[in-house]
Amino acid sequence: MKTKALFLSLLSVMSHSAFASETSQEIALLRQQIQLLTQRLDKLESKIKQSEQKQEAIAKKIEEKPNKQSITDRLTFKADFRDRYEYIDKKGSEIRQRDRVRLRAQLGMKVNDKLSFNLGLATSADDPVSTNQS
Repeated sequence: MKTKALFLSLLSVMSHSAFASETSQEIALLRQQIQLLTQRLDKLESKIKQSEQKQEAIAKKIEEKPNKQSITDRLTFKADFRDRYEYIDKKGSEIRQRDRVRLRAQLGMKVNDKLSFNLGLATSADDPVSTNQS
């Protein structure tokens, strides 16, 4: 019985020492992995910091860009002209022949990015619907 107890205690001590050496190897491997992950994390953080600095530099350039444009860049002018000949021949009435003329002009100005001003003129007789001048 004593030999069995001695054998079992010797076996437990040997297995415990083998377990301890295996555990120390695992701890060393885990430390290496932690070190590699820490280095990788540092690299990623430096890349993020660099990209943030680039974005800030771009934002500064955009803010420093002058918003003031010359007056000629902000003004627009549009115009059109139409001359049309009409010949109307209805039964029971006299023949009508006339020239119909239309001239339209528009001047626009961009005040800022959200506001613009437009002024338009058109030829017309007393007819509020048509801009044709007979």
